[in-house]
Amino acid sequence: VSVNSLIENPTFDSQMKEYLTSNPNNFGSNYSLSAKFLNEVVEAEDEGGPGIIEEVIRVARGRQQANLAKEVSGKKTRRQLLSIPKLEDAHAAGSNRGSECTLILTE
Repeated sequence: VSVNSLIENPTFDSQMKEYLTSNPNNFGSNYSLSAKFLNEVVEAEDEGGPGIIEEVIRVARGRQQANLAKEVSGKKTRRQLLSIPKLEDAHAAGSNRGSECTLILTE
């Protein structure tokens, strides 16, 4: 489900604008979904619906299994040790494929 909206005078938690902190009462407009649409969205996959609920459950179980596997193995990745959010390792940097790597710095 994708929603495109225009928020009047939005406020954010930081300069990176990751989290909208504006109160929903100050959005300048509102929209409510019909009960029929909501029922169609949550309809099960085997009943002809999109199967969103089943997919959410599959993703949650996958994450649980991944977390359990990490806890059992006891290994921590470099990203976890450095505690830097959104850190992506450049595995090809310094190798013969290093010219394919791109460093992007943003504010």
